[in-house]
Parts: sequence; structure tokens; C-alpha cells
Amino acid sequence: MLFSHGLGGSREGNAYLGHHWSARGFAIVAVQHPGSDDAVWRDARPAERLAAMEKAANLQNTLLRFGDIPAVIDQLEHLNRSNGSPLRATGPGRIGMSGHSFGQ
Repeated sequence: MLFSHGLGGSREGNAYLGHHWSARGFAIVAVQHPGSDDAVWRDARPAERLAAMEKAANLQNTLLRFGDIPAVIDQLEHLNRSNGSPLRATGPGRIGMSGHSFGQ
């Protein structure tokens, strides 16, 4: 199961969902989206954080996020073919996707 964080989030966010799904037998990959992750606002002064988030919510970051998912799936397929990989039981036909807000 792939999980895509929302605008200004990170792969560490929504960890409770990953724990919930993995406890039920799912392999979870939380995708990090550079350019629209928590680095957008982390170093900004509190009064500037909302503007930084609004600036990051753009078409370019949307398209980059769309590209992140096939890149992650390609890497998972590569790992799936590797001997000794714990992902060998997974396959491209068995991938689910979830996300939050800008991650959906």
C-alpha cells in the first residue's frame, strides 16, 4: 500500500495508518514528496507559513507528485525481483494507494 502525504506533510505523518495496515498484513510505503513536503514551511517564520504552503500548492508540484508514484512503483518492482527481498511476495498487481488531502 502506498501512502501519499498532504501538502506540507511528510512520510512520518499519519504513521498510525501505516501501523494499522501493517498489523493486518499489508506492506506500507509512505512516499515523501520533495517540493511540497514539510520543508515548504519548516524554516519559515510562523507568519509566513501559510503563504509558503499556498505557494507550494501549484501545478508543478501536482505533476511532480504524479511522477513520484510511478517512480516508487518502479523501484518496488526492482526490489521485488531481487533475491532475498522481503518484498518478493508483493507484485505490481497487488498495489493499493491512499493519501491525505494534496496526497489524494
